[in-house]
Amino acid sequence: MDVVNVGTRHGPAEVVKRLAAGEDVDPTSCYMPKAARLESCDDLYVRVNHTLFTCAGIRRASAAEIACYKVDCR
Repeated sequence: MDVVNVGTRHGPAEVVKRLAAGEDVDPTSCYMPKAARLESCDDLYVRVNHTLFTCAGIRRASAAEIACYKVDCR
């Protein structure tokens, strides 16, 4: 499965500087919206090829945490 996340990160200059230095920051001090594109050729997951996902991210010192949500427009 291929996953592509596209987004941005906004926050006060001091928060962005701490993130760049690899520090943990309060997740509410930064805005990190994302959109995910998933693609699979496996029959079990082929439905994701035609599904829109919106995501919210948190940047930790050790990793990025991204929660994805299926958008249902029906």
